[in-house]
Amino acid sequence: MPALAPVVTVPNQPGAQSGYYAAIAVIDDASCAGNYILGQVQNPDGSPAAGVRLTFVDQWGNRGEAVSKNGANDLGNYDFPIGFNPPRAIRATVVDSAGNPLSPAVVIQHHQGSNSDASCHHVIWRLN
Repeated sequence: MPALAPVVTVPNQPGAQSGYYAAIAVIDDASCAGNYILGQVQNPDGSPAAGVRLTFVDQWGNRGEAVSKNGANDLGNYDFPIGFNPPRAIRATVVDSAGNPLSPAVVIQHHQGSNSDASCHHVIWRLN
């Protein structure tokens, strides 16, 4: 995994709803073995959060989900295999147990655009 940029805390806007947000921009990674969306879910103080659900939906409606881990070495981390083909846009969202969104969607451009050689995409989520 490449070195990730420091997490930048984005302050809540007045009137903003409580929920999760992408703490840094998506990091596209061309040195990853395999094809994944991966990252970490964090509490407001930046500590890892386990048991948080995420969904992934591409432009054709293909769906998948992941849950942030609770292991000693991977606390708060998640990974979601996405396969190599086809190139596509995947919307990642933090959701509650009923599938209701707890975050805005982040669009990951897999094998598209200026980073079309990237096989992995890192997204760090933080709770407001």
